[in-house]
Amino acid sequence: MTSTKKKKFFTLPVNLFILVVILSALYCGYWFVMSGVILKGANEWVDEQRTIGRTVSYSDMKVTGFPYRFVLDADEPAIYAPDLRARWEAETLQLIAMSWNLNHIIARSPGENTFGLPDGRTLMATAAPSSAASFVLEDGNLRRIGIEATELSARTDED
Repeated sequence: MTSTKKKKFFTLPVNLFILVVILSALYCGYWFVMSGVILKGANEWVDEQRTIGRTVSYSDMKVTGFPYRFVLDADEPAIYAPDLRARWEAETLQLIAMSWNLNHIIARSPGENTFGLPDGRTLMATAAPSSAASFVLEDGNLRRIGIEATELSARTDED
């Protein structure tokens, strides 16, 4: 008498492979949905600022960073707030959040940043590419700020 064993198609390696494919597809979906949510939120913030009389402009804004993080890139951003008698212009602005912790935002604006101060003076600051500011939010409130500027130079229009 001979016994025949049926081979199981779903062996451990095949099951693990299927699980990895499913989890990867779910994560890709999460990343692309969240990148759309982030871009929509940034555009809504710009619209809110414009509604209260502020001018916000940029040449291009997009979300990049797949797969590990969300990077909101704004090229040539500028904000003018007449109610505060202040303005800010830069070459670029990056707001970075890791995909697993959206409450910790790292802001980078390498290159020259121009600030219009309430007293009418202009401050120009140039930051190294590695300079960054870190913001931690908790329940919608700012909990912690950290700034790292390895190289920073500043001058006013009076210098």
